[in-house]
Amino acid sequence: MQMPDDPKVLILGTSYIYNQHRKDELFLWDRLVHKLNPYVDTLLIDSDSPFDPRNFTVPSRLNVQTLIHMEENIGHPTVGGDGWGRDLCFGIDYAIRKNYEWLVFIESDLVFTRPVMPIVKKLCRIGCLAAMPITTKFQWLETGLMFLSVPYLNQIHFVDRYNWSSHTAPFYCELEMEKLLENELLTLPLRGLRNDDQIITRENFDSVFPIGVDYLTHCLDFELYNMLLRRNGIEL
Repeated sequence: MQMPDDPKVLILGTSYIYNQHRKDELFLWDRLVHKLNPYVDTLLIDSDSPFDPRNFTVPSRLNVQTLIHMEENIGHPTVGGDGWGRDLCFGIDYAIRKNYEWLVFIESDLVFTRPVMPIVKKLCRIGCLAAMPITTKFQWLETGLMFLSVPYLNQIHFVDRYNWSSHTAPFYCELEMEKLLENELLTLPLRGLRNDDQIITRENFDSVFPIGVDYLTHCLDFELYNMLLRRNGIEL
């Protein structure tokens, strides 16, 4: 249960749902986020998906408190416009206007198996204002999972400095985030990876993660997410 002195936290997810696999990932994200963080507010920003989350109905209904639909998908920053950055900046503006203290960004295709409040409270104790894991594949920030102080983002004028509308492909948001947040950025000791090359399989899952795994993303085999949940003792 959220205590009166807990920081005011917003979990932000972004989505572009173009096939059934991504739809299944979004439902998993939604159920897991709310199971692990039942007293934390959630916001989903959708970039004009072919599968519009606003139309999902019972029994396939999302639990997010706020769902914002962008009228245009401007593309991925590596091949088109910076739709990722646009939606992130919109979420940051929302968090600032609503007086949230922390923004936890969890992309809707990233499965994260830990509650966010203990991590946020630890960051508050040590005075950290921005934190995220490092992804092993590229040796850069895992921008699919970020813990950000909202007053800090406001103080450094993050949205204006990020300036998403000026970006042309190829643009790497990971490098831009590192540059903008470097004065306060710490990396988190969370285990996981982007399975872009599908190197994680059902057969090697346990051997790749012998001492634990906290998150996975970009898995084409949905069963890997189920294995992740079982590994962490989570039932949905």
